[in-house]
Amino acid sequence: MKSKLPFFALALVGLLSGVWAGLIRIGFDLPPVDLATLHGPLMVGGFVGTLIGVERSILSGNGKWWLIPALSGAAIIAWLAGFHQVAPYFLIAASALLVLLQAILLLSSSPTWVTFVQFCGAICFAGGNIRLLFNPVMPAIVPFWMGFVLCFILATRLSENPAKNVLMGGLIKVGLVVFLVSLIVPFHLGGYYLTGGGLVAIALGMIYIEVQTDQGMGWSYKRYSFAAIMLGWFWLLTSGIGIMLWKEHIYGYDATTHSFFVGFLFSMVFIHALAKASYLAGLSKPPFHPVLFAWLVLLSGSLLLRVFAADILHIISLKKWSGLLNAVSIFGFILSLISLTLLSKHRSNHESV
Repeated sequence: MKSKLPFFALALVGLLSGVWAGLIRIGFDLPPVDLATLHGPLMVGGFVGTLIGVERSILSGNGKWWLIPALSGAAIIAWLAGFHQVAPYFLIAASALLVLLQAILLLSSSPTWVTFVQFCGAICFAGGNIRLLFNPVMPAIVPFWMGFVLCFILATRLSENPAKNVLMGGLIKVGLVVFLVSLIVPFHLGGYYLTGGGLVAIALGMIYIEVQTDQGMGWSYKRYSFAAIMLGWFWLLTSGIGIMLWKEHIYGYDATTHSFFVGFLFSMVFIHALAKASYLAGLSKPPFHPVLFAWLVLLSGSLLLRVFAADILHIISLKKWSGLLNAVSIFGFILSLISLTLLSKHRSNHESV
């Protein structure tokens, strides 16, 4: 397990530096200023790319795939070292191509709905990172990154909770197809409605499936797990609706992207990170404590302020401080998770003596 710690550490560095860059973007006077332009690449290509690379490498059991998080992790270090030109972008593009190659091999050896969804996510990741390498225009790249995050989270949820309801399973499949088609349809030709409609269909289908499925282990953990997952799908639904309704709003882009990448992504991270911590520490169960509810509530509460008050209602003074609370919730969760994991490991070792 110790050999995997550096890769998790790289993902954590990507997350912290990406959040730091986000704080600079919303007006906090923090060094270095030039990091602000790397907020998106650090969060998606760095943090999420490295985390997915670690997960896929562990599941494959093949050491050669550790090159995936090694490349994306090297990109994080290169960005932080001041290399803002070709090198780090080439590294995350290469990492994404390896993710795609792995997904192709997995799909060919095990052709299931879940592996197909992962394959679609890998195509989106490669497409977004290659486009970033040659034409770094964020609004054109973000939909591909959304597809990457969406597909890998969707695949994870469907592997744990298969869509037994034919109608809801069909709705999710249609939603995914519509979303993927939207990636090649210009927004001014209706791409907005395809993107948003696809996300709405997937969110509604998954909300039904999650409600019908028993969640978690134990009373407190069960409620926490269910709350985090449902909040994730709520924010995906919000993002989809926002893409269709707020497309002309001056802050509509900010509202929809943060609904997705803060609300949807991190609500899911707040639950699935417990399983990863449990695996990494060799624990028999996730290191849960009810204090984690506080960070989950703060994440969505501050995001509600940011999206609906600061962005949509133009209460601009709230943007800076609601964004800071987003960051506090993420940092607080990380510190709590590390502390709980170390405490659980200590107790486990003490009990085994």
